Amino acid sequence: MWSTLANSAFCCMMPTELKFTKDVAITGLVRGHNVFAGNRRMVEELSIQMDQAANQQAHQWEREGKTVSFMGWNGEVRAVASFGDNLRPEAVGLIVELKQHGLETRLISGDSRATTRWIASRLGVDSFEAEVLPEAKVDAIRRFQERGGVVAMVGDGINDAPALAQADLGIAMGSGTDIAMKAAAVVLINNSLRKILDVFDLAEVTVRVVRQNLFWAFFYNTVGITLAVLGVLNPIMAASGMLLSVFQSWPTRCASRETLGRPKPAPPLASHGLKHRND
Repeated sequence: MWSTLANSAFCCMMPTELKFTKDVAITGLVRGHNVFAGNRRMVEELSIQMDQAANQQAHQWEREGKTVSFMGWNGEVRAVASFGDNLRPEAVGLIVELKQHGLETRLISGDSRATTRWIASRLGVDSFEAEVLPEAKVDAIRRFQERGGVVAMVGDGINDAPALAQADLGIAMGSGTDIAMKAAAVVLINNSLRKILDVFDLAEVTVRVVRQNLFWAFFYNTVGITLAVLGVLNPIMAASGMLLSVFQSWPTRCASRETLGRPKPAPPLASHGLKHRND
């Protein structure tokens, strides 16, 4: 592959008339030759020729979960390259625990169907969508929301930013792009996927505390006002009882932590590896 490129007369020339097709290909002219590099969608949409051996090798790499790029000129593939990352050790366990929380898991990727299928099978997600463009990711989030679902989206790339903003809860990795972190409501500072579980645990605690505090506030107010109107309770004592409802949150928070198996006071969000964005 490399010898073919090195021996070409225009391999090191600067291209002109560059054209970038988002998530598909980049093309240009080099000494009058149409040079291109892109994914399998580019090959299919532009009807680019490719020999059987290169196609078989590309399919093999895709079945192994790798991202494949095709390069060449004048309507013919001259080189095929594969790129890939290993799945994080904690990724499979995360999916299992999310399912135990009763959450539906779905993988949405811009990679080829074969590559996405391989990754989805290793992760054990409920379903997957492949070859999805950034705007299509937003559409996918909207479809779930229109069905009445509450959607949390985890991503780190530029292409994930629109979907992170559309989701009810956007979670970005700290090592991701600035635009992704800007679009997300929560940023995982230390990039540990396990912190996603902390997001849901903290959310459950917060909702539980809010509901219990509302209950006690209404309870104190209803009882106190009723007794004050009937003359059973001095209005000053009734007002004092209403103030006690403010301090009811402390035992409620302690009870919530014990329910989660966390008897010690919870540290701030930042020390959990989480960062909440208010902007």
